[in-house]
Amino acid sequence: MISDIVSLHDLGKASPAFQEYIRAPEGYRGERNKKAHTPVGFAVTLLLGDGMGRDPFWTLCVAAAVLGHHSGFPNDHRLTDHFLLDDEWAEIIEEQAAGIPAREISELTSFSLEEILGNPGLCDDAYDVAERLIESLREKASNDLRGAVADRLKMQFAFSVLLEADKAFLVLSADRKTDYRSVPKEYLPPTLVNDYLRGSGESPINALRSQAREETLKKIRENPHQRLWTLALPTGLGKTLTAASLALSLREAAASEGRARRIFVVLPFLSIIDQTAQVYGELLGHPPPSTLMQSHSLSERIYDTENERDAEFFLDTWNSEIVITTFDQFLLSLFDDRTRYQMRFHNLADAVLVFDEVQTLPTQLWDPLDHALQGLTQHLNSTAILMSATQPGFVTGTENLIEDPTLYYRAFGRYRLSLKHKRSMTLNEFAESLLARQNELEEERVLITLNTRASARDLWKILYEEWKTPIHLLSADITPKDRLAVIEKIKSSRDPCLVVSTQVIEAGVDIDMGLVMRDFAPLDSLIQVAGRCNRNGAEPRKDVEIYHLTNDAHRPFAEMVYTVGRGSPDVRLDETRSVLEPYDSILEEDVLCVCEEYFSRLRSGKNLGSTHTLNWASLAKQQPNIQVLLRGERDCQVRLIVAERDEGDLQSELEEALKIKDRWERRRSLRKLAGRIARVTVSVWARNDWHPGEIAEPIGNYNPDEPYWRHPWWIVRPGNYDPETGLILEGDIFV
Repeated sequence: MISDIVSLHDLGKASPAFQEYIRAPEGYRGERNKKAHTPVGFAVTLLLGDGMGRDPFWTLCVAAAVLGHHSGFPNDHRLTDHFLLDDEWAEIIEEQAAGIPAREISELTSFSLEEILGNPGLCDDAYDVAERLIESLREKASNDLRGAVADRLKMQFAFSVLLEADKAFLVLSADRKTDYRSVPKEYLPPTLVNDYLRGSGESPINALRSQAREETLKKIRENPHQRLWTLALPTGLGKTLTAASLALSLREAAASEGRARRIFVVLPFLSIIDQTAQVYGELLGHPPPSTLMQSHSLSERIYDTENERDAEFFLDTWNSEIVITTFDQFLLSLFDDRTRYQMRFHNLADAVLVFDEVQTLPTQLWDPLDHALQGLTQHLNSTAILMSATQPGFVTGTENLIEDPTLYYRAFGRYRLSLKHKRSMTLNEFAESLLARQNELEEERVLITLNTRASARDLWKILYEEWKTPIHLLSADITPKDRLAVIEKIKSSRDPCLVVSTQVIEAGVDIDMGLVMRDFAPLDSLIQVAGRCNRNGAEPRKDVEIYHLTNDAHRPFAEMVYTVGRGSPDVRLDETRSVLEPYDSILEEDVLCVCEEYFSRLRSGKNLGSTHTLNWASLAKQQPNIQVLLRGERDCQVRLIVAERDEGDLQSELEEALKIKDRWERRRSLRKLAGRIARVTVSVWARNDWHPGEIAEPIGNYNPDEPYWRHPWWIVRPGNYDPETGLILEGDIFV
C-alpha cells in the first residue's frame, strides 16, 4: 500500500498548469487553484481503486494520503464535499485530468490511468466512490469501533511514512538522505540502571525500590506477549528508573530479533520534564540528541549535525532512540490531522511508550486514549506502560507489573491526609490562621498549594513581610526559567522555608517538604501534592492538610479552575467530596482503596470522550481538539515574552528573525529561538478589561484593528516583571 501511495501521490503534478508553475515558480501568473496537484490525484485514485476492485480500505487509505500529504490528514468533508461537489473545483480537476499525458503518467506510476483521466464525469464518479467509502467507515465505527480505530491508525501509519519520506527527499543533505534510516542503532543495555544506582547506598526505601524494580522486570520477561501494562507504586519509589529498566529491557529483547524500538517517555507537565531528562541524561552518560531527545516547547532545537535543515528534519520526525516529550506533543501526534504532527506518527509503531502520571489526563480523553492504545499495541506492535501512584484504570486489557501494590503502600507511613475542607474559609481567614501558627510553621519546610495564580500571589504578599524563614512563590505568572531556578533552590537545601505555589508544583516535582497544605481539588491532585510530604520517609508521619478556600464573595477557587464545557464545575470535585465524606483523616497506606473508589466512580460517568473517539475513527469533520480537551474551553491566550530574563539579546534576535523575507527561512529562524522564547514567556488569558499594551510592546507586523491575542509577539517592558513574583500588573487578570 505504501509503495502504491508513493507511486500515486504526485501524479497531479503532470498537469499543464503545475508544469508551467514548476519550471518558473516566480513567473507563474496562472490561477493558484489550477496548479494544485492533490485534488486531481485524489479523484483519479478513488476511481482507480474502485475500478481495479481493490479492497475499500486500500482505496480510502491511498486516496486520503494523496489528498492530504500537503494539507493534513483529510476528514469526511474534504474527502467528499469540499472538492468533488464544488462546481469550480470539479471543473478545474476535470480540466487538469484531461491535460495530463495519460500514457506517460501510466508508465511512471505503473497503473493504467488512460480511461480515468479521459473521463468527463470524473468528479461525479469519484464522489460516488468517496461517499460509499465514508458511509462504510461510519457504519463500521458504529458497529465495530475498535476495528474502525485500527483502520484509522493503519491509515495514519501509511500517511506518516509518506510524509517523512517526501520531506526527507526534499530537505535532507545528500550524505544523510541515503543512510539516515539504516544507521546502526546505539546499544543501550538494561544494566545501565543498576550501574547508575550502584553508589546510591543502602536504606529501607532503596531496598523497596530495588524490590519493585526486580519484580517488574521478572513480570515483563515472563509475559513477552502482553503489551499493555500498568505500574502502580507510591510516590517516591523510583518509577522513573524502574520504567527505564523496563523500556531498555524491552528494547534489548527486540534488538535480538533484529528490530530497533524507540522509547518514548511521556510526561504531563513541563515542570517535571527537566528533572526526568536529567535522570536519563546521567543514566546514559549525557548522549547526543540522536540518542536522547527532548521534544517540547522549552527544548533546545539542536541535533548532532551542523546542517540546520538536517537538524530540523530529525527533530521534527523524532529521530532519536529515546524521546522525552509531553502529553500535548504525544496526543497531537496521535489525534491531530496536521502534517507537522502526522509526519512523526509512524515512529509510535513498534515503540515502547512510557506514560508518567497518567491520572492527570482529563476524563474526556480517557476513551480516545484507551482505544488508541489498544490499537497501537494490538495492530502496530507497540508496548505501553502507564505509571501512576493512583491508577485511574481507564485503559482496558492491562496487567499490573506489581502483583500487589498494597504491599508497597503498607510499607510507608509518610503522611496523613487531614481533611479540613468540610468548612470553607476565605483566603484572608486562611492567611490569619497561618499567622496564628507562625512560630510552629517556621520550624518546618511548608508547602501551600492553591488553585489560582491570584490567590497564590495574594497569600504570598500577606505572608512575605511577616515570615522570618525564606518564602518562595511558584506559579504560572513566573517564567518557566525562574520557576525551575526556585525549584532547584528548594531542592538543594534542607532548611525550613515556606513555598506558596499553584499546581505547577504538583505531580512529580522531586522536593521533600515537612508539612503540605492544599486547597480543595480532585482527589488525584490531592494525592499527587501529598507525594511532596516527607517524600523520602526520613521523618515520623507528617500532615497534608486539605482546605476549602474561597474568595471574598465566597466563590470557591477550585470551581474557577476545575471546570468543563463553558465553566461548569468538574464532576471530579463532587466525586472527591463523596469519597472523602466518611473520613476526617486518611493514612498514606489507606489511600489506595479510596482512590480506587474515586476512579471507579469517574469511569462510570457519562462523558469519558466516547464521542471524540467515534469522530476520530470515522474521519468526521469535528475531530478531537487536543488543546481544548487538555486545557478546557477558555478564552484566547496572550504570550508575554520577558526578554530581559534571557541570557542573550533575545529581543534583537527575534526582531531580526521577523524581518527575514523568505517565509521558510523566517520560520526556521523563529523555531531556533522557540525554546528560549518559551523559557521566558508568561501566558495570560485575554480579557476585555485589560490590554497587554499596558505592560508590553508588540513587535513584528502588529495590526491594532485585530484582537490583540492574535498577535504572538509581545515584549514585556522593563519594570513590569519581577523574577520573584512574576508579572507586575494593575488589577487581577489571572485565574
